[in-house]
Amino acid sequence: MTQRELKTIYIYTLKVEAATDAATTRPFADAFKTVWSFIAAVRRYKRTLIVPLNWRKVVMKIDVRQDTVFFRDALQAAQDEVMRAQQEDVYWGASSSTEHDAGSMDASTDASMTAPDTVLCNAWDGEMYKRQQEHVDGTVHPGTRVLGFYMYSDSTVLLSSGAVSAYPLRMRGVNINADDVRWVSLAYIPQAEAKFLETMKGQEVRAELLQRILHVAFWTSLLASHDGTWLNLPGGGCVRFSPRALLYVRDQPEERAVMCLKGLGCLFPCTACTVGRDSSCTEAGTNAPPREVHETVRAQLRNVLMGDFRGAGAMRTEAEMAHSLNSMVPALAAWAGLGSGPPMLYHLPGLDRLHVCLSCCMSVLSVSSCLWMLRTTTASCGGQAACVDTKRQLTNDTLHVYTISCWYCAVVCV
Repeated sequence: MTQRELKTIYIYTLKVEAATDAATTRPFADAFKTVWSFIAAVRRYKRTLIVPLNWRKVVMKIDVRQDTVFFRDALQAAQDEVMRAQQEDVYWGASSSTEHDAGSMDASTDASMTAPDTVLCNAWDGEMYKRQQEHVDGTVHPGTRVLGFYMYSDSTVLLSSGAVSAYPLRMRGVNINADDVRWVSLAYIPQAEAKFLETMKGQEVRAELLQRILHVAFWTSLLASHDGTWLNLPGGGCVRFSPRALLYVRDQPEERAVMCLKGLGCLFPCTACTVGRDSSCTEAGTNAPPREVHETVRAQLRNVLMGDFRGAGAMRTEAEMAHSLNSMVPALAAWAGLGSGPPMLYHLPGLDRLHVCLSCCMSVLSVSSCLWMLRTTTASCGGQAACVDTKRQLTNDTLHVYTISCWYCAVVCV
């Protein structure tokens, strides 16, 4: 709450207390002689609630802006959630030997061999989880398990204190297979003014702020994903695990900001492939080659490290146009299994229900057109329709999102 709101509450409470029949004892006025003592008491109480959650504060200075960001460590938050769960609710998926035996008996268990109409009900049924498990089995200490993370952020969902507007970065561990799904808030990302965001400098500052927040929130998770670490279990004991990002739920503009790619109007509007702007949402676009993770991230890294020599600006612009990228390295590229090993960085984004085929100004005709295009394009490319709700991922994680007018169409291309 803002200081003005606390002052209003203080004055109102004094008036209510003065209107009562108690003429001798007034506990509120006796406890708080001034409005400043009341405000200080409220803030002390707020800190006592925040401290057990291990929230931290950092001031980020970017260009001419200075933003205060509150965040908590994702790995510690995952540990807390595992300890809150029941012992039988923590599931690590089938063991490697079980998967091998099942694969020898039935090839349909492989995510890459799944029929187009097969519904994948859990995270460990999908290709993303299996690829990450294979990478962990081949590179990390034997017996290391995969702790999958689903992440969510949406800049259109704003929380306001009256003075600062911010939107949350949330996460949940998919290995906690309980009925009540909990999304844990990891950070609150400050929102810049609309006029500032309309400028090129405003977009660059917002993108850099988002990458810094992702870095500080997932720093320990990035390190542990390469070497593994220990996790305490609710029933006692511990297990060695490697945290892996399996899904990032967002809308299309947020996706481009997370991946440090240019927004609408660029030559290659799709994140997962290099389909041209004129061929997107057509049958011809289904044959476009996938976006190469190492090539794109290296181009972003070269632009960041490039000096200010003569012609450097032209070289940056040329690389940005060639890949439709921004001159910034995505923080998630440092995660094992995304930028290294199986390069699944551009398979990470997914949609929530709201952004699959709905928008604030969508008409009934637009909904019908969107669903028709979804069925037509999915049939033509042999892909799978996908939807992600708050509990489970219903199909494979590879999503293509195209924005046309004011509605969204989700298409999965294989």
